Amino acid sequence: MKNTRTNAIAFQYFLQGMLLVLSPLVLLGAHTVNPLLGTFFTTVAACTAALLLTAGTGIILKYRKCGRILCTSGILLNIFLLSFELTADPLLMLFCMLPMLGALYYLTTMRLYRVEKTTSSLQLERHLGCSCGVFIITVISPVFAGEFALFSKLTAISVMLLLLTAFDYVRLKHYYFHKIPVYLATTAATVLFAFAALKFDIILGAFFTAVISLAVTLKLKHSRLEYLKLIMNHPARCLGITFLGLCIAGTLLLIIPDSSNGNLTVIDAAFTAVSAACVTGLSTIDISTLTFSGKFFLLLTIQLGGLGIMSLAALILHFLGRFTLNGEQIISAITPVQENDIFSNLALIVRFTLIVETVGAVLLSWGFYTVHKDILYALELGIFTSISAFCNAGFFPESGSLVPYTGEKLLLIIIALEIITGGIAPAMTCSLLRKQSLRRQPFIIKLVFGTTALLLVAGTVLLLLFEWDGLFAELSWPDKVVNSFFLSASLRTAGFSTVNLGATGISAYMIMLVFMFTGGSPGGTAGGIKTTTLAVLALTFRSALNNSDSVIADQHRIAVRNIVQAAAIFMAAAMVLT
Repeated sequence: MKNTRTNAIAFQYFLQGMLLVLSPLVLLGAHTVNPLLGTFFTTVAACTAALLLTAGTGIILKYRKCGRILCTSGILLNIFLLSFELTADPLLMLFCMLPMLGALYYLTTMRLYRVEKTTSSLQLERHLGCSCGVFIITVISPVFAGEFALFSKLTAISVMLLLLTAFDYVRLKHYYFHKIPVYLATTAATVLFAFAALKFDIILGAFFTAVISLAVTLKLKHSRLEYLKLIMNHPARCLGITFLGLCIAGTLLLIIPDSSNGNLTVIDAAFTAVSAACVTGLSTIDISTLTFSGKFFLLLTIQLGGLGIMSLAALILHFLGRFTLNGEQIISAITPVQENDIFSNLALIVRFTLIVETVGAVLLSWGFYTVHKDILYALELGIFTSISAFCNAGFFPESGSLVPYTGEKLLLIIIALEIITGGIAPAMTCSLLRKQSLRRQPFIIKLVFGTTALLLVAGTVLLLLFEWDGLFAELSWPDKVVNSFFLSASLRTAGFSTVNLGATGISAYMIMLVFMFTGGSPGGTAGGIKTTTLAVLALTFRSALNNSDSVIADQHRIAVRNIVQAAAIFMAAAMVLT
């Protein structure tokens, strides 16, 4: 009980430090237009909101009720000031409302413990929260820096507060440091940063300051990272945070001026990076407008997202000899590998992926060379398309996707085979290659390959049936078959297109929706509810029609738990779509 209270108090100080450095950003409300107040009173209200939030944050751990009231009042006043601005800018609403609503949630629900005296360890927690807050401010700076000229100045204030908490920690840790020298040093740093904010854009300097502060603070804390254990010991949280980091890194790389030939907005860069990390294939930009560097960054994000950044990190740490038993348990929980030796299987998956992508890149480069007669351009298209196809990302470095290559049967077949291989899951394909007899394969592999083959054949036949004289009207019959097979593979997992899908008939359109809803297989690079979910539901439906008490397939009884999971996944996906 005592340990729980200690951890709760430490977390309080961490949140207080984060809220402290975020509170100056409330002054951005002075730049907004609120028709109910006018310019002068909007500025006054923004200053009042910042004062309320800063004062409430400063006293909340000693005077809990008063601190809650002040902080809540400041946040609600800020929401009122930003209400008209946020409704006109969805991106600002996303980055403003989430932290404000999160702060309101903690203020109203979190139990606060009163602390009579702040120790050096608690001050270190506060400083860590300040470091995280400044880091967040600098990471999201592209969203606000262009809209608000005051943003860099407010970032300087946040850095000053960060330095103040650092000086306070030194004073508490080493008692012979008196308050006067500490506050004089803080004042000097404040003047320095204020001058820099007036003359230069200090956001980059603030970013490195936050990174260095985080590194030093974590080094000081060593094993006392209880709040990090909440993440590192939980596979779902760990996976979500790593993908979030990948999305943020991809956004920052794509927004670099050298990454595109035009002015790429933050929301377009963020959408494209998230789509690449999650390998959905959706994009709000023309990929051909990206420079070589931009395409490389996009391809790197696709590869990390397709293979799974957690799996790659685990493999690297294992080879370096720095992976723990707890980390091995996390990896076993989030990867499809079922064998005892997790890391040898992960290494096999990575090798298989690289081999397939390399062979595909060579074949595709030759195919593109026969079309364009330019070896360098063919290599660029071949490598990019091979990785994008295997990872089921659906990105293509030319305008119009694969529509110009509708008649290139060899290219389309190779891309389709890579899509299928990636969608099935490298782990299952490797397991299939290890054993000679199909009868000796595990039931899950039989189920995945059987369902995939059935969907491919059904999709090809149905698309040919409904679009023979529609989408494929101008193609020869071999091209019709190849393009129908390609769409059948791409619809479920990738997102490539060889025809104008806007001209699709209603019957084929409904088939496409079902295929996209289904997606790929567990452990693969595709999305959807997965082929196994569809197979279990279909087998359950067949058993219900036969009035059977159990679901049996290939002499295997499907557990009730798996049936319930399949139904839950289907219902959750259906609810999200509706």
